[in-house]
Amino acid sequence: MDTIVPEMQRVLFLTQRTIVGDGNPREMLRPTALSELFQTPLNVVEPMGFARSFPGSPKSSTLLC
Repeated sequence: MDTIVPEMQRVLFLTQRTIVGDGNPREMLRPTALSELFQTPLNVVEPMGFARSFPGSPKSSTLLC
């Protein structure tokens, strides 16, 4: 996942050309949802409103910097 800019209003999750998730970034860019999509533990940080993911525990909440 590349950086998601604050102006983004909608995020789609795709798996094998099929939409498996659709919603606003606050709903979709959660560690648990991203970990399920990519099948690996991920975490999310939002420095200055720009969401980024990195390897980590999906049980952690989204971190705001």
